[in-house]
Amino acid sequence: MRVDHEKLNVVLASLAVTGALLGCKMFKSDDPAASDAGAAATTTSATVAVKDCTVDAPFSIDKGARLDTGLTIVQMPDGRLAIGYATGEGKPKVAMIDDSGASSLVEVAAQHFLVNEKVRDKSVTKRTVMRVTPIGMKGLLMRVGIDALDTTDMGGPRYRYLRCGQADGDPIIVDDGPSYYDGEFNPPPVDMTQEGAQEMRDCRTFSNGTETWVLASNMYPNNEDGTYAAGWVIDEKPGKEHVEDPTIDFTEVKAPADKSAPKPVLYEVPVSLRVPGGDFIMASRIAGKLVIAKRKKDLEPDGDAVKLTFGAPIGMATMTIVDTNIALLVPSLGKTEVLGATWPADQAAVKPTTVTIDDPNPPADGDRTSLSAATTPSGDVLLGFVDGKGTTHKARLTVLTHDLKSKKPVFDVSADNASELRVSTLKDGRFFVTYLKVDSGVGEVMGAIAQCKP
Repeated sequence: MRVDHEKLNVVLASLAVTGALLGCKMFKSDDPAASDAGAAATTTSATVAVKDCTVDAPFSIDKGARLDTGLTIVQMPDGRLAIGYATGEGKPKVAMIDDSGASSLVEVAAQHFLVNEKVRDKSVTKRTVMRVTPIGMKGLLMRVGIDALDTTDMGGPRYRYLRCGQADGDPIIVDDGPSYYDGEFNPPPVDMTQEGAQEMRDCRTFSNGTETWVLASNMYPNNEDGTYAAGWVIDEKPGKEHVEDPTIDFTEVKAPADKSAPKPVLYEVPVSLRVPGGDFIMASRIAGKLVIAKRKKDLEPDGDAVKLTFGAPIGMATMTIVDTNIALLVPSLGKTEVLGATWPADQAAVKPTTVTIDDPNPPADGDRTSLSAATTPSGDVLLGFVDGKGTTHKARLTVLTHDLKSKKPVFDVSADNASELRVSTLKDGRFFVTYLKVDSGVGEVMGAIAQCKP
């Protein structure tokens, strides 16, 4: 799915090289001390026992990770875990976790992105790498999806290059050209056949290690009366749309009284998974609401999207499959409250309610963020999150029953400085936790292994 307004390199060629630098340099170049591909991380043997559970001392997987990219964990068909992240100026990296919990780095297939999609003018362009998603092995290389955004600002229209999808070929979603929704610009054309009428604003790549799909949020004029729409779409292949009805949901957006283009409204922080052999499930947040939808095997619609309204702001949801049910958990921004719900995968979603979590040592300050859920071999729900505020953020775990009742008390995995967290399970039933440890604005990819008695 491509929105190609105008080749950005032609425009940039006419711009003065002396243009002001957009923003500040937030990330260091690749750390020379970081692990080379194939190097195994070292571990320590210290183990901390908590009630019914034990957690080994966290170990370093790699250094120099960008905080804006975060971590994406995918279980490969052979059971190994793949962790995607980026370092330095956006170099994609993947760490593999084997059955024993040991880590090693693998080479990444990303030449198309690194060579054909370079930042065109670093003096005026900022590149944000939003996600690196492992999507499957190709020989000895790991294929990845890269979600990235380049923004160029010279005091006139802001130019954007947005791409999502595989890094070893053409992206699935791409938008290349001036933005009508950033700053003081003329409103987009009301004729949807005109170039630039539709603008992709955000996108994310998802994979189960075999299949790859992208969810994207766009903006476009809705009619001649000054109404616009924010859309949520799905696609799986580069080029023209391959899904007969790609729109999952849309929300009307009114233009300002002066008829200028409205500020962009996004379907934010989407999550999605594939029910084995069945539907695709997805959830996203927009304007304070949580939108949950399903797609059939062929990505065609499967019922209407469900929109849920909450009494307080919510964060990024997490989902996992428990037997034939979907388990959804959502954080409450600024609080430690977690909302959750389960429902049969072939039925419509239900509204999450407060989940009672046994926490003997709740954070004295801050909130509960970065929720990540996985299903244990016994059919329970492993739930990880980050608690606290600032440098007191801790990576923590708990276990819930299949119907989201508390089964094991919350216990700490890290002491402090934890950022984004992801969890999964190993073949032998132990838990694997990966998180970013923050030091001076740069992340260190950490791993830890925990287990609990049945």
